[in-house]
Amino acid sequence: MYTWKHRLWAAVSAAVAVFAILASPLVAQEAEPQNSPGESTASAPDESATDEAPGGYWELGAFIGLLNDEPEYAPDHFEDQFRRDALIGARGGYTLPFGLFLQAQGSNSLVRIAVPRPDGGLDTRNVNTYFIESVIGYNVTLSSRFEAFLGGGAGVAICVPDGMASETDFAVNYGVGGRYLFANSRLAVRGDARMHQVFNAMQDTRELIGAPANESDLFALELSLGISVFLGR
Repeated sequence: MYTWKHRLWAAVSAAVAVFAILASPLVAQEAEPQNSPGESTASAPDESATDEAPGGYWELGAFIGLLNDEPEYAPDHFEDQFRRDALIGARGGYTLPFGLFLQAQGSNSLVRIAVPRPDGGLDTRNVNTYFIESVIGYNVTLSSRFEAFLGGGAGVAICVPDGMASETDFAVNYGVGGRYLFANSRLAVRGDARMHQVFNAMQDTRELIGAPANESDLFALELSLGISVFLGR
């Protein structure tokens, strides 16, 4: 069952995707040189025109942030319905000349699961969670210093509840972000807003301890900030 927050996130992601697709040809058109009235379109041969077109480049980065998990695994009467835990991770990938990029990333954070007590109450147990995912996305150059991007991918979430065996579940991710490039274009500050959806998260664990859950899937929103280094750009 999807909440209004899930629908809102999907709508925002779709809107950004449409904007990127529409804005990309406009940005490219503005980048083309304009001839003044009466000026001949013929020009002297440019030695630089014989140079090879810019190729792709590698991106390596690290990031920190917050992971907010929805209250699927929290008792309704708990005051802190949203768990906010620190997130740390690293990524690496390759960007093709036309803006498409492929990346792999790994991150670590905590989520929680509600555990029944013998007296009928509910406690929560920390679940150390590792996301190992691939991402395919597209860059849109908005200026000489700023790039926006959108992307999505798939991978696994390795969930390790305290004192219990780990579980590995299929996960997808989708989100948007931006990069601010420094003068040499080889270093950038990057921000991401990314939703991680883990299908049938910790199903065996929940059945074993009788943990209540409003949904079988776990939705966790990542808000992160990091540094990227470009090689070959």
